[in-house]
Amino acid sequence: MRKIFIALLFVMLFASVGFAGNVSADREVLVIFRVPENASVSVAALDDESELTNYIKQAAEEVDADLVKIYKALSTADGRIFALIRSRNSTAENLIKELKKRPDVITASPNRKIKSIKLNSTGVIPNDTSFDELWGIKAIRAPEAWETTQGSDNIYVAVIDTAVYPHEDLNKNIASDLGYNAALEVNDLWSNDLVGHGTHISGTIGAVGNNNIGVVGVNWNVKIIPLSFVGHLIADTSDDENEDMYEVFTYMLVSALDYLTSLLENDPDMKLAAVNISLGLWVEYTPEEMKGEVLYQAFKTFDSLNRTLIVVAAGNEGLEVGQPAPFDSKAEGVQGNFSKDHYIYPPSFPDLDNMIVVGAIDYDGSPARFTNWGNSVDITAPGVNILSTNSPIAQENPGFYCLKSGTSMAAPHVVGAAALLQSFYPNAKPSQIKNALLEGASSDINPVASPFSWDLMLKEIAQIYNISSDLIKDIPIDFTSEDTEYLAEYLGDDYTKFCVGLEIARNYSKIYSQLSDLKNISRTGMLDVKAALDVLDRDMHMPVHLSSSGSGCNAGFAFSFAGVIIITAMIFFINKARRSLKQKK
Repeated sequence: MRKIFIALLFVMLFASVGFAGNVSADREVLVIFRVPENASVSVAALDDESELTNYIKQAAEEVDADLVKIYKALSTADGRIFALIRSRNSTAENLIKELKKRPDVITASPNRKIKSIKLNSTGVIPNDTSFDELWGIKAIRAPEAWETTQGSDNIYVAVIDTAVYPHEDLNKNIASDLGYNAALEVNDLWSNDLVGHGTHISGTIGAVGNNNIGVVGVNWNVKIIPLSFVGHLIADTSDDENEDMYEVFTYMLVSALDYLTSLLENDPDMKLAAVNISLGLWVEYTPEEMKGEVLYQAFKTFDSLNRTLIVVAAGNEGLEVGQPAPFDSKAEGVQGNFSKDHYIYPPSFPDLDNMIVVGAIDYDGSPARFTNWGNSVDITAPGVNILSTNSPIAQENPGFYCLKSGTSMAAPHVVGAAALLQSFYPNAKPSQIKNALLEGASSDINPVASPFSWDLMLKEIAQIYNISSDLIKDIPIDFTSEDTEYLAEYLGDDYTKFCVGLEIARNYSKIYSQLSDLKNISRTGMLDVKAALDVLDRDMHMPVHLSSSGSGCNAGFAFSFAGVIIITAMIFFINKARRSLKQKK
């Protein structure tokens, strides 16, 4: 019998460098421009395509920057033009130097970071010691949603992953009595997380809030059901078999879904808001052909219960979900474990009404370099350098907290959001929660997948091997033998590893240059918890609500409004028909 191997997304994570603060803010500058002669400032004069606005755009271009925003009210009141511009390649410091050389610039200053004032009286800003470092939690506007709810102990989520370590910042929110090991198919109160992946995901969903330690999840209160599939396998693996330590098979996932189905069937009142699945499977079957596979049928059956959302990570290969891979990872020497013309699952599974596929974004709203993308990706969420709980016994990067990157880190933001919405509206159906999440997403933050950056890859290779970026920034893809000799002398023992990295970079650069049909990362944009709460508030209070399966933006409203129109029309035509029949008689 053919075994289908599931390659965990966390194995394929790309290395990322930690940033202190918002990336775009490091390149943004606030400017006050003089108004040109014979021009006056007014709201109309500062329209997007006005002569005055185009003048400011041109001024920005002349210093290799882009106009981000003109503050119209300030400009109109002051008679000078207040603007925010962003450098294309330089730092804010260098951009300011160039701006101050211009006669039309009155002043320029950095877009500095302002520390939040803690609103302890409202409990909106928790006292967790590392809260300021949780850029993802802030980006999805969770603190604003916390004004309404911080979660509930009556709401459950499931994490199908590498177990959860009994962490002091998680213990209170773990449903340990419901833990399950899908590899051994036994109930398991706790499984030692020797990878750290499941512990990290759980922290983003529901690290305990306002406990004066560590981090906080999207939910301060929630019940997380840990379903492990590799914890004990790793513990039972000898050092000579390390290459197999991350192997996971489809039965384990089917076993986990079966266990969750039994929980829901045995407890009709259980509120399981969402299931987090951050793993990926590459097979040659098309999405339509995949319907014949048992794994798909298990997902379909679980989905048909209509009791929970299935939230899956889009994948970290930088490819289009729902489309065949354009190359073979091994043949091209790139990171990953997939073959040409294969598809990634579960993200590519068709016709699952309650599934949400999640892509990843960076600090500044740009696509994470590794994220998969396309029309099959529903929503994006923060996925670069996410700080969360970790396992201190993990075989790599052990510790109680750590940074991780990947769509695996983006998905739990969505799971946490679903649980938060469910805590305030416990009777909301999965379709209503899904619709609120997708409709509330910020469409302004939905970047287009971009070709691979050779310069970025060189910089990251330099950072990995502690090499000065200046030494390699000008190295072309086909660098010369002289470059080779210089690097070999400089790097010493690390030269071989560096060459492997360069080969990977070359192949990615070649491959991505062939991908001309670029699309948005997701169908909706970036997760916005506060906006989703507002959408759910509106939909739950509509007099007539014909809920949709969550197939897109405004689905709930469209179906509700359409329902009113259709019902009204039916009554009108029925009454008209009755009157016509009476007249004939």
